[in-house]
Amino acid sequence: MTGNSFRIIPVKAILLVVGDVLLIAASMYLATYLRLDQFFNPAYFFKALTVSTGVHIFCFYTLNLYSIAELRSGRRYWLQVASAVFLASAFNAVLFYVIPFWHRGIFILNAAFVFILISLWRAAFRAIIEKTKIKTRVLIIGGGKKGDILSDELKKHSGFELAGLLDGDSMLSDNPMKADTAVLLKNLVEEERVDRIVIAGDLPHTAETFAAIVEAKFKGVEIYAMPEMYEELTTMVPVFNLDDIWLSYASFYGINNNIYNVRLKHIMDKIISVVILIISAPIAALTAVLIKLDSEGPVFFTQQRVGFNGHVFKILKFRSMKTDAETDGPQWAGNNDPRVTGIGRIIRKFRIDELPQLINVLRGEMSFIGPRPERPDFVHGFNHSIPYYSLRHSVRPGITGWAQIKYGYGASYKDTVIKLQYDLFYIKRLSFMLDVIILFETVKTVIFGKGAR
Repeated sequence: MTGNSFRIIPVKAILLVVGDVLLIAASMYLATYLRLDQFFNPAYFFKALTVSTGVHIFCFYTLNLYSIAELRSGRRYWLQVASAVFLASAFNAVLFYVIPFWHRGIFILNAAFVFILISLWRAAFRAIIEKTKIKTRVLIIGGGKKGDILSDELKKHSGFELAGLLDGDSMLSDNPMKADTAVLLKNLVEEERVDRIVIAGDLPHTAETFAAIVEAKFKGVEIYAMPEMYEELTTMVPVFNLDDIWLSYASFYGINNNIYNVRLKHIMDKIISVVILIISAPIAALTAVLIKLDSEGPVFFTQQRVGFNGHVFKILKFRSMKTDAETDGPQWAGNNDPRVTGIGRIIRKFRIDELPQLINVLRGEMSFIGPRPERPDFVHGFNHSIPYYSLRHSVRPGITGWAQIKYGYGASYKDTVIKLQYDLFYIKRLSFMLDVIILFETVKTVIFGKGAR
């Protein structure tokens, strides 16, 4: 049993973007009209509008203004909006001298209109959400650990509400009350206005139980398996709550031989890699010089990693640690790791040390986006201690990925489990749109230097 697919980009966030685009256009219209008293060449105006809108949306996204969870009132939020508008105006001012696209006199006026209209729009949008908020009422069938995990996650999400938890033990075939349990299920669906039933345990094959579930389904109640519900709540796949049966019928789009996976993704990898290598060439050259001046040893660092289908390859990075960093054997990097060099700390913070991996992408050993490749020593241990760990090797490893933008650096067994769950979500939901989201979130991570060690 499985529920419908859910959106990676929430509908509310899409509406927020659409409103922003319209208001940025209105701001440009007003600023141009008031400053120049008339409109000049329409083609010139629309070029200015296109550039300004793109820059504003990018800055709003970078400063997290499209996170519905962060949408709030108060001085701090309005300062965040003001910062985004100021940043966009600064970018537009710089771009003007490269590609003249509007009259300089409307810069300040346009920024003022954008700030006022966007602030009013967000205040109204937040009020509408609060007044129209409808919670999805969830009935969990099957007690025990899975049920507890789901009920705990539901409490963290304002869009869901626990309607009840029906212990699967009462449905056992040798229980004389099994018929009453089916009646209880029917009553719960009707009286508690249940929108969704989640099967969180192994159900006994009783006609009464399944008849009640099927009846609920044909009354419009969504039926989910525990992993799908957990996936929607957390954007992770629960590795310790899976089984081979579920994996055999669950859709994993990342392993499908569709046009995007087979052709387009590889083409995008090559294009992105070449473009970044060209743009970053001066930074790479400066980094190489600084590494040589900062400490003894080679500029580049190579290390064996496990890639697609378990094949081992050599990953290429700028050296950020001392040459004797692993004389005591393989180990994770920790916070303020003393093995990291002075320049290494800087290039790790802004992910500059990862740039040479673009060569691995061009060789076809890696993709730009995918699970981070791990070392063979660690992989061997994880394959024995973490269920389904090897599934992350069913796609090419990446320089960045869903686990990296959602969780950051991992340096423990617990971190590895969490990141695996994010990696499996990526493999299961792999698509062009998800890759675009990861790409934009990676840009944000690099700009602010988050998650490095």
